[in-house]
Amino acid sequence: MFLTEHPEMDVEDYLLLDTTSKTAKYEYLDGTVYMLAGGSNNHAIIAANITAVLNYALRKKPCIVYSSDVRVKLSESRYVHPDVTISCDERDRQASNNIQYPRVIFEVLSPSTEVKDKGEKLLAYLESSSLEEYILVDSRTVFVEVYHKDKNKWTSAITRTDDIILLQSISLEISLEDIYAKTSII
Repeated sequence: MFLTEHPEMDVEDYLLLDTTSKTAKYEYLDGTVYMLAGGSNNHAIIAANITAVLNYALRKKPCIVYSSDVRVKLSESRYVHPDVTISCDERDRQASNNIQYPRVIFEVLSPSTEVKDKGEKLLAYLESSSLEEYILVDSRTVFVEVYHKDKNKWTSAITRTDDIILLQSISLEISLEDIYAKTSII
């Protein structure tokens, strides 16, 4: 959920706020700060399921799976906390504050985040030079949209059944059954 608490702020003040806050996380998109609020039970279960599946599948690969606790720097004016991020870049392993080279990002949609995740954040993600896949997972119904970059062209595919999604950038298939396991949706 997004709550605009500090409508306009410079990046240095944002970084101080996000780093020192003990009660909330904040995102920064081109000068506007958004406080992230907690999601539904389904949202939490889906994010945990995705993280668990990815951690297991990538255990013998150099890629690291990060939770929403990690801040992703997309540019000098865009910082986000995706639900799940995968980086396979050694420079991110050495980073202490932000990761800057995400390969795959998952956002779990909720009524309060859907417009921003499919709008302003989508555009910001598609401009990232390192990002190869952006996956939107609905928390109210079985619905997954995968954006994939091939060279400089983005394509999208929607999955709504008991199918498999393919993450081409890390050569991995994930079943929707695994993503939605133990939710009230299935």
